[in-house]
Amino acid sequence: MKKHRRKRLLSLGLFLLATLILVPTALALEGLSEDEVIIGPDEVIEDDLYVGAQRLVMDGTIRGDLLAFGGTIEINGTVEGDLMLAGQSVVINGAFADDARLAGYALTIGEDASIGSDVLAFGYSLETKAGSLVQGDAFFACSQALLAGEIAADLVGGANGVLLNGPVGGSAELDLGAEGSRTFSPWSFSPNAPELPNVPGGLSIGENGSIAGDLDYTSQSELDFPTERIGGQVTRHKEALSEADQLVSKKVDLFPKYLRRFAALLLVGLLLLAVAPKGLNRIADTALARPLKCLGRGALCILAFVLALLTILATTLLLTVLLHLLTLGNLMWTVGGLGLLALSLLSGLFGLTASYVTQIAVGYLGGRWILSQIKDKWGQQRYLALLLGLLILVPLSAIPCAGQIVNLLVNLLGLGALWILALDVLRQRHGFSFE
Repeated sequence: MKKHRRKRLLSLGLFLLATLILVPTALALEGLSEDEVIIGPDEVIEDDLYVGAQRLVMDGTIRGDLLAFGGTIEINGTVEGDLMLAGQSVVINGAFADDARLAGYALTIGEDASIGSDVLAFGYSLETKAGSLVQGDAFFACSQALLAGEIAADLVGGANGVLLNGPVGGSAELDLGAEGSRTFSPWSFSPNAPELPNVPGGLSIGENGSIAGDLDYTSQSELDFPTERIGGQVTRHKEALSEADQLVSKKVDLFPKYLRRFAALLLVGLLLLAVAPKGLNRIADTALARPLKCLGRGALCILAFVLALLTILATTLLLTVLLHLLTLGNLMWTVGGLGLLALSLLSGLFGLTASYVTQIAVGYLGGRWILSQIKDKWGQQRYLALLLGLLILVPLSAIPCAGQIVNLLVNLLGLGALWILALDVLRQRHGFSFE
């Protein structure tokens, strides 16, 4: 278990470090940035390639690395270097000599795909089709995973549900959800969302699934699966840890915590770019044009949120006490329930806004600004700007002490921009003025 954990941490650390190093390297090259990029089967690119496009189809050969971001990405050709892809739908079905790093909503490794080294996947759904081959380790953090292809080495990952219907040549370490549970996808409301396989919660092993080595899994309850298809020892770990284990876990899993944070922000950011790109751009434009005013309005926004909570709480308590004195018991419970519901909704909305929308908007703003300084046209590449901004913002927020200041400034800037935009909309539509 410890061996797998160290190996996972090392690999994930190298993944993020390599991405941080390779993104600026790729930006220094002359890449492709169009709504649609098609690379034909006879085309050969003798260097690294960066692509930012709404749709990318690559059927040719790339002698170096491929770094691509967009809505729909389909790679059927050959990439002799590393493969780094992020998009709403990512399908790879070619030959890849080195690592494959994938992020997005629907990630698919096709039946003809051959990956010469490791796979690192972060997203909502991961599917490896029968006939595919991963010659190294497979690491994933997804809501669900259908693994029908061959994994030559170890399998390490976390998902609500995993369906294994292919061979694993090494050991497996899995963090799993409850058996039979389902996951909710916010992307299901997005237009043209890719179809996904149906994977139940927990661990399922199909007739072609097997694990040559040990299986270590973490789950709230004992899972039911055919243990005869596992060559080594099966060990279950409960989610509840001892105090000593929790202390070790906090220190050991610090980096994966922020990597999971990056994956969550990226997924929600891709969703926002898909359904509300103009809104995200308006928030970023407002923060860029009036940063000091946004910081001030952000502080007022937090103060208004606290005052609203206290007002709702005080009003609810006052009314429930008054109704109790008037012996209106049924009405008292109704008012109390409505007050608690209002508190929950307000807290949840503010928490989601501060945890995701502001972070994504400011990260997007930073990435867009950096790209525009390199080349004006690159500043218009929404997906690349989002990824680059989050790759910078998330590590900064992980720095002890300084990270808390970064998060505070990001929240103030983002909340202030939302405040200003909301007042502008009210002023334009209804003539209201609060300033």
